[in-house]
Amino acid sequence: FIDKTLFIKELIDDTSKVLLFPRPRRFGKSLNMSMLKYYFDISLDSNALFKGLNISKCSKLYLDEMNKYPVVSLTLKECKKATYEAFLMSFKTLISNLYYNYQFLIDSPLIKEVDKEYFKRCLEKEENQELSLALATLIHMLEIYYKSQVIVLLDEYDVPILEGYLNGYYDNIINFMGEVFSSTFKGNLSLKKGIVTGILKVILSGPFSGANNIKVYNITDNKYSTYFGFT
Repeated sequence: FIDKTLFIKELIDDTSKVLLFPRPRRFGKSLNMSMLKYYFDISLDSNALFKGLNISKCSKLYLDEMNKYPVVSLTLKECKKATYEAFLMSFKTLISNLYYNYQFLIDSPLIKEVDKEYFKRCLEKEENQELSLALATLIHMLEIYYKSQVIVLLDEYDVPILEGYLNGYYDNIINFMGEVFSSTFKGNLSLKKGIVTGILKVILSGPFSGANNIKVYNITDNKYSTYFGFT
């Protein structure tokens, strides 16, 4: 294991709300996302995991961030489908599996009934009209429940976009994903920070311009270069 935990420190110091890291395959993107989840997730106790690593030698300012925030972590790698209809079904399954981890929200008196009904529809794969808002809605409910902003880790965001381009449903997928990104990352007061990884940088074009607050760190940028692949 190569200690890249100072990546955590640099992300905390970074004033950008949403960061995109386009990198080639096998560059350690998913491993870094897993590391971030274990460091920040409020439902975990990660002290033993990070003991002795570089981040543990940083000041209290950074150590106090450990296990402090609700973390929503998901990857779109399984949303690699030949048709738009098949993609929507795979996305419903992805959201249902994600919501399954947070079923305690249904029983919370803090959550509005209308949000609970939406939650149940997503859980049962019955939501259609506002499916693209599923991520943003979950983040909102988690903020209410934990009284803390939420960190979102989205891995391989571009897999369905590339498939849409290759299989003739690019316009549909780019509009859908544009809505997902706009509702989740643009002006979302429940969001603490969003980290996005993928291979492509299509995120700032077309409908994605609605999420124009995303800071992109390319493979040619010096900043963060030591945390992905090898220098």
